[in-house]
Amino acid sequence: MCERQRLTVRLHTGGRYFTCPYCSRVREHPPFDLHYYMEGHAFCYWCVRWMKIERDGTGKTEEAV
Repeated sequence: MCERQRLTVRLHTGGRYFTCPYCSRVREHPPFDLHYYMEGHAFCYWCVRWMKIERDGTGKTEEAV
């Protein structure tokens, strides 16, 4: 059985936007509607997915450090 890998995102320079790895659209972080804000995670409205945010581009998330 195939195991799905959870994708992470890296914030663009300035830390205000990210590119969704599923739909390739640029999204704002934190989102305009703070109901969808969760610390350490980015949310894509188009895909309706939460993704962990990488720390400093090493591929490690905040929780893994």
